[in-house]
Amino acid sequence: MKSWLKVLAWFAVFTLVFIWRLPYETLLSRIMESTQSHTGIAISWREMEMGLTGVHLEGLDVALPSGSRFSADKAFIGYSLSGLHIEFTQYDSGKILAAARSQSAPSGEPRPGQASFQIGASQIDFKSDNLAIDTGSRDLGAIQLGGRLQYDYRRSVGKGVLNLKLPSLKGSLPIELYNIELGSTLTIEPTPRSSQDAAGARPLRITNRLKLFNENVTGEGQVILTTSPSGHSPSLEGDLTFNAKAFGVHKVHLSGTWANPEWNLAGAK
Repeated sequence: MKSWLKVLAWFAVFTLVFIWRLPYETLLSRIMESTQSHTGIAISWREMEMGLTGVHLEGLDVALPSGSRFSADKAFIGYSLSGLHIEFTQYDSGKILAAARSQSAPSGEPRPGQASFQIGASQIDFKSDNLAIDTGSRDLGAIQLGGRLQYDYRRSVGKGVLNLKLPSLKGSLPIELYNIELGSTLTIEPTPRSSQDAAGARPLRITNRLKLFNENVTGEGQVILTTSPSGHSPSLEGDLTFNAKAFGVHKVHLSGTWANPEWNLAGAK
């Protein structure tokens, strides 16, 4: 019995030393580099604390290939044989949203924002609730995002349903619109092989079926984003119909890029 106790004690000490000596930050950095090379998602952080079940981070920053980005007060990265599970928490998404738009913080109870990535061998499953995010778009600016998106990065296909809360929207009508909700049902697929670049990379086509509303305006339409393998902002092409109480029905053609959209009020194609 004593010999077994010695073995168990030795094993416990060995395990603790092994866990303590593991180069977690180096391993995590390599995992993140691999994730970025497959998905284009860049992740950085300010502080790290290691644990038996995963890594706790503070001051997290996530940049997406479209130019969008968001920050989180804290995050947890769990690792297993099935892949990575990443959870983000914003203590007050309303405060983050206001800061991004250079506005005063809202009064009342803090409203947390949350998001998670489940990253497996071939697929990413993204979920979000009330997450404050900088879209990287001139007209959309900072928004709150909810919904779910699934993306298979080996086959470059995906689908999802997202809900965007926009404090304001510019560019589409003679007046700026406020407090808008925008629903999007989207699909992701690779473009034809004929469009691949010299390195063999093919852009992605992201088709968004949109519905927009607030107390004064409703709208719907379809917008297609096409990514650029070179890293430039995705291109836009689509038609929208707005029904504004004060200005009637407007057909709008949308073009340009995600970062700098162009609105043609002369009418949709």
